[in-house]
Amino acid sequence: MANRKQSKALIRNHIFPVRLSDIELDMIRIKSQDAGMSASELMRRNALMRPLPKRLSKISLQTYWELGQIGNNLNQLVKATNTAP
Repeated sequence: MANRKQSKALIRNHIFPVRLSDIELDMIRIKSQDAGMSASELMRRNALMRPLPKRLSKISLQTYWELGQIGNNLNQLVKATNTAP
């Protein structure tokens, strides 16, 4: 079989260090063996092939906070109503 030249975009020459606990490392090794691929390939696929969750806008975060405050106020009003003589 002839050697194929890889394009420069496909040559992987950068290392990205990651700190893992012993348990996390064992889990990655087990999953990569089960999938029949290297741990590097497993991590690349998990990191690059899955879509990331969308970030919440500042308006959405403020809205959630305000709704929480309204809920707290309602709870206080209902408690006061139920405990009133």
